[in-house]
Amino acid sequence: MANEKTKTETAQVLVGHALQQAVLDVVTNAKEYIVLICPFVEHWRDLSDALAAAKDRGVDTLLLTESPRRKRKDPLRAFVDESGVRARQVESVHAKVYLNEGVALVSSFNLLDARREPTDVGVLLHSDKAHDDLLDWVEGLEDGSAELRYDRPDRGDSRRRGSRGGGRGGDRGGNRGGSRDDDRGNDRSNDRDGDRNESRSAGGRSRNERGGFCIGCGQENDRVTPPRPFCDACFDDSDRGRDLNAVPEPSCLGCGKGYDSSPERPFCSDCFRNRRR
Repeated sequence: MANEKTKTETAQVLVGHALQQAVLDVVTNAKEYIVLICPFVEHWRDLSDALAAAKDRGVDTLLLTESPRRKRKDPLRAFVDESGVRARQVESVHAKVYLNEGVALVSSFNLLDARREPTDVGVLLHSDKAHDDLLDWVEGLEDGSAELRYDRPDRGDSRRRGSRGGGRGGDRGGNRGGSRDDDRGNDRSNDRDGDRNESRSAGGRSRNERGGFCIGCGQENDRVTPPRPFCDACFDDSDRGRDLNAVPEPSCLGCGKGYDSSPERPFCSDCFRNRRR
């Protein structure tokens, strides 16, 4: 028993560009299978070449990602077409996990352009138990996945556009039309109420109220504010708001519609005007 060789459970912490090399090593060293789990994927040439070579060696290659939106559709399509990877979509996936039959990398690193300076950290696992646990989780994700689509409509745009239209036509028109038969004081009061209702409907929030829509993904969130207009996930993915190319769906903080937003200018022109009333 004393002479029996046992495998030590090990883990290695990696940061910065070491993560890029670790992902490439996962692919180039694979003999049976490769699984890449990542919400944001761009056309990374070295990685697509390595995946294509792995596929030629008979290695099964699988990518699990979110369905792309707006500007991320073309880079993801180019990556999938060139690498030949089998791509499936998993809604709301946020994990970044890269593994083959012998090693797994769990990190904050997205598969974005390798020329960027990454500020991510990850753990490379050489552990039989951890690897098996991850593989069980991956199999569950794949079972719940669907064929990757590039034509998905933007989240909630039709609903939000309808809400904006209803707010303008219903609140403003109804209050002003009904107030014409009242005295002047009631007319002014109703006008002010209509403006406030319109501001809430078109802007999604009153001036002092917390909550709105994350400017990185367009999802409604009751914690976002103008000083910090990101949900936690987009705040992390964008390097605390410094890398807006890393967010999936730039949106207006006030109404959630597609908008080329930034922390300095989180509101679209309509919401900005409504907040100033």
